[in-house]
Amino acid sequence: RLPLVALLALAAPARAARAPGDTRPNIVLFFPDTISAESVGTYGHPVVKTPHMDAFAAQGVTFDYAFSSYPQCSPSRVALVTARHPHVLGHRTMTRLVQPYETNMFQLLKRSGYTTIMLGKNDMLAQATFNTSFTYWAGVVGQDIGAGTAYRYGEAGYFSFLAESGTSEGTNPNANHDLRAVHQAISFMQNDPPEPFCIYLPGMGAHPPYGAPKDWFGMYDPADIKARAPLRPYNYTNKPGYVGPEGIRYYRNISSLALEEFAYRVNADYLARVSYTDWIFGQLLAGLDNLTLSARTAVALASDHGDFQGNWGLVEKWSGAGEDLLLRVPLMLRVPGGARGVRVPYPVQLFDLLPTFMDLANLTAVINNPDAMYIHFGKSLLPQALGRPNPDVHKYVFAEAGYYYYNELEYNDPTQRSTWIDPRALYYPRGQEEHLAPLDQPRFVVMRNASFKLIYRADKLGIRELYDLEKDPRELVNVYGEAVYAGVVQAMQAELLDWFLLTADVVESIFDPRGLPPSPPWPWP
Repeated sequence: RLPLVALLALAAPARAARAPGDTRPNIVLFFPDTISAESVGTYGHPVVKTPHMDAFAAQGVTFDYAFSSYPQCSPSRVALVTARHPHVLGHRTMTRLVQPYETNMFQLLKRSGYTTIMLGKNDMLAQATFNTSFTYWAGVVGQDIGAGTAYRYGEAGYFSFLAESGTSEGTNPNANHDLRAVHQAISFMQNDPPEPFCIYLPGMGAHPPYGAPKDWFGMYDPADIKARAPLRPYNYTNKPGYVGPEGIRYYRNISSLALEEFAYRVNADYLARVSYTDWIFGQLLAGLDNLTLSARTAVALASDHGDFQGNWGLVEKWSGAGEDLLLRVPLMLRVPGGARGVRVPYPVQLFDLLPTFMDLANLTAVINNPDAMYIHFGKSLLPQALGRPNPDVHKYVFAEAGYYYYNELEYNDPTQRSTWIDPRALYYPRGQEEHLAPLDQPRFVVMRNASFKLIYRADKLGIRELYDLEKDPRELVNVYGEAVYAGVVQAMQAELLDWFLLTADVVESIFDPRGLPPSPPWPWP
């Protein structure tokens, strides 16, 4: 197979020069899977080693409270590139992806003259959407996370995602394709690339199973984590059933394990993957920053969602869960001429990157054109990235997930048959819980500001939750229903209704003739 540079050369032989007067920056988006913000050093974790992300935070702007729109891969990524909430066009499942008729961030950039490249995992675009969105794409993704699980099939723990060590070093790009994708991106940038360009690198990140290359596996001591960064305890107050003994732990057959020991082992292995992902990010920055085009390239780091990582004895993510562990993700941005070492302390949406990139690419007027307006719900973060005040911020940020109708369940998705026909598949327990315990993942909406977080579920479809984040930032005590918070709940639920009213649908800029089209000839006398 031809390398990326050669393929682009064949596709665009007259590519080297920018259009006259086009000074728009290049854009690189490093987007590893499954990174919780609280598991990154610069976000306050006292044990994990993430020196490259920490250093990058000092070079740009860090958003302390950035939130994904959904706690699972595909709906979160769809929201990222459309800046629309999942309910707007029904992007609630793993296989309802961005259609050709839907505008997306990369499509807008490509139309405007950017060379757009994707190297990594999809879970975002329908196959027919790629040609209009990317100049080149390849599924270069993965890490050496070992060939097997830590437990044999039939043993408690088999479905825990604990894994064996990988067999290769983390420096081996042939075994670690997240690293190979970075090498390919650097090679492209080193070889007189067409500018402006946008490179999207959606790697495996810390996605389970919780293995790692052999020189990273086992780098953290569970006892050290327990002493310095204790996990959320098993005793909980009025939380949904998936947290309890008949929820995720039951279906994944891990309840009989020594839960505390198990949870800290999961967390240690997860943090090792975070650290390895940080090292890969460091390779990207080192390659880019040795080039003169670095001065005209914006770099963003973010993730699609987080992971339970052993908290409450739970693993991976869950479609019915609205915890910050799953929704709060890292978001850092370095732009040419931008602010350095700035922290933004108020909540933002992950999909704010769409209008931010549109601002960088001078496309804001295009998407706001009254004759072809693109309706979205993001707010540009470029003023913050440049160190300027920005009064246009979200009053609340929102997320949503869960299922209600038959065709939403992964269990009933024909493309995900392993969740219901293969009892050895690691996602088989998830399909079983979705099917047998519907109140563990009903539809819900998360509504959050800096002080309070409401998780609203429909009547008789699971409990509602409210957290006083100033007193309880780890969301341990659900205070929904307590009299002292009645006013807070009433005000937030009124605002929630307004939000649904204003985001329930969008009118696309399509203007159909109201008359009849020409008819076939009338066949009767």
